[in-house]
Amino acid sequence: MILLYLNTKHMPKDELRKKASQPPKQSWWESVLNVAIGFGINFSAQLLLYPMFGVHIALHQNLSIAVIFTVISVIRSYTVRRWFNNYHVKRIDFSEHI
Repeated sequence: MILLYLNTKHMPKDELRKKASQPPKQSWWESVLNVAIGFGINFSAQLLLYPMFGVHIALHQNLSIAVIFTVISVIRSYTVRRWFNNYHVKRIDFSEHI
């Protein structure tokens, strides 16, 4: 945020708000990529860990469980990112940029 203040001293409020904000589409794709990487790691871990804890299920059931948790994770990740983005943009003190 410090760089934002230094580079935008005389920028109008609306333009500054746009620069400080991550577009929803970018948030979505970042969340999807993050969770896709996690899917590969976690699905592999499930294949190893479930049998260690006595859980023996078919591969298609294991995959179904992983997909359900992945969808939940994408929605959670996107929602948290948008909330933080909106929260931080609202906290910028625009008075010094007018």
